[in-house]
Amino acid sequence: VPSIRSFLETVAGHNQVIRLDPTGTGLSTAAPLPSLEDTEADVLAVVDAIGLTQFDLIAASTMAPIGLKLATTGKVAHLVLCDPTVKMAEATEHLTFIQATDALGKQGLIEPLQALWTSMAPLSDSDTLYEVTTTNYEHHPNLTSGLRWDGKPFLDTVPVPTLVIYTRDGPITSAEQAREAAARIPDARMLAVEGKLAPYFADREAIVAALSDFLGWSNRERTGQT
Repeated sequence: VPSIRSFLETVAGHNQVIRLDPTGTGLSTAAPLPSLEDTEADVLAVVDAIGLTQFDLIAASTMAPIGLKLATTGKVAHLVLCDPTVKMAEATEHLTFIQATDALGKQGLIEPLQALWTSMAPLSDSDTLYEVTTTNYEHHPNLTSGLRWDGKPFLDTVPVPTLVIYTRDGPITSAEQAREAAARIPDARMLAVEGKLAPYFADREAIVAALSDFLGWSNRERTGQT
């Protein structure tokens, strides 16, 4: 997706970026619905294979519960929750959106599905999102695995600095859950992005500036760290 690629390339100018497709999504192997623990194990296996002792983690949307759980392992230095859906069962708008894309994707209804994606992403990205959606529903039937995940039990015990980013009026934004996360996580700060698109589509400049401050990019660059 062009906008997400551009965002990640910007981040990669300051940090090494490792993007993971969990089991059953993207380019990873199709499999039965993974549990929260299974997906956590997948991430830690990649971390161990690369040889990282500690890392900063960006967990977006339905991956928020994974980010919260991983933050308790001692391996996460900073946690960023981007438009977090901490508990899907209580995120009415997001749940409705996923159920709609599920139904349209499985039926191959092109125009309604493209219209849904256009509601949350720029036109330049919506066609790519449509292609990804229809391809994944054919090969990866467990895209909605996050529906079962609940990250709320971890909120009060997250031991690392956390940045919570959300869009005030996004079509699948769980604004209430984002605010709850920021209020309950002991060392958390929050950034509310204006607009109706997902944060990395709505105001990338504001997010990059917040990440730079939160992750100390300027300090790292002065000392030669990545």
